[in-house]
Amino acid sequence: MSHLSLSDVQATNLFQLQTLCLGLAKDRLGTIRHFDLHPALAEYLLDLSPDQLWTIVANVGSHSLFPPRRDFLKLVQVPPPLARILATTRGADPALSR
Repeated sequence: MSHLSLSDVQATNLFQLQTLCLGLAKDRLGTIRHFDLHPALAEYLLDLSPDQLWTIVANVGSHSLFPPRRDFLKLVQVPPPLARILATTRGADPALSR
């Protein structure tokens, strides 16, 4: 599989997985908190090789590993200066925010 044969969804999955792995390698705790990762998932991702990431992406196919936030529509509809405040106060999952 090469970059030229990736669908948009596969490319997004690969880039996001790579972002997570790079973030975890630099700042494990910060990345876990920022992306709201379960620690077991973080440890598992850290153990994956680049070839294993490609294999996951190839086998998942055109299914997104990273669905948008539940409040995504609201975040893009509010005036831009309010988007950061709303994103920060609600978190990625408004049902779980405190």
